[in-house]
Amino acid sequence: MKCFYHRADLDGICAGAIVRKKYPTCVMVGYDYDDPFIFEKLNPKEMHIFVDMSLPLDDMKRLIEEDIKVVWIDHHHSKIVESMEHGYDKMRGLRRIGIGACVLTWEYFFSTPVPQSVRMLGEYDVWNHTNPDTLNFHCGIDVLDLTVYSRLWARLFEDANLSYNISTGKKLLSYIQ
Repeated sequence: MKCFYHRADLDGICAGAIVRKKYPTCVMVGYDYDDPFIFEKLNPKEMHIFVDMSLPLDDMKRLIEEDIKVVWIDHHHSKIVESMEHGYDKMRGLRRIGIGACVLTWEYFFSTPVPQSVRMLGEYDVWNHTNPDTLNFHCGIDVLDLTVYSRLWARLFEDANLSYNISTGKKLLSYIQ
C-alpha cells in the first residue's frame, strides 16, 4: 500500500499522518504539483491512497484505464469539478469542497469524532477562520516542522496540549504583528 500526500502544507501532511495512523506500514510518498509522477512504480495489486492531491486529468484517467486501485480524498474545487466532467468522480474515497483534506481523511478512515486539532488544520486550509483559535493553533504547530513520520501526531490526534499550541501560536502571531 502506498499513500501519496500533498507535502507542501499541514493539511496534506496531517492527512498523510492520518493514513499512517490507520496503516502504519503504508509507504508514504510526499508529492507536490510540479513533481513528475512515475506510473511504473505503481503496483496494480496494491492500494494507492491519494490525500489532498490529485494528478493531471490524463493521469487520473490513466489510473482508471489501467485498473489501478485508488482511494482519492480531496477538497480542491477545480479537481472535483474536473472529475465530474470527465468521468473519474466514481473513484473510491471522499471529496467535498469547503472541508480540509485532513478532516475528510479522518472521516473516511475512522468512525470516531474528528479531533479538534485536525478540524482546526482543515479550517485553516480552507480559509475558515471563524474559530478564533484556528489561526493561533496553526501558527503554534507550524513552527514544529512536522512530517508524516513525526511522533507528535499521536498527541495531536488526542488533542493533547491543544491550549498550549494555541497560546504558543497566539504569542508568535503577536510578535509578528
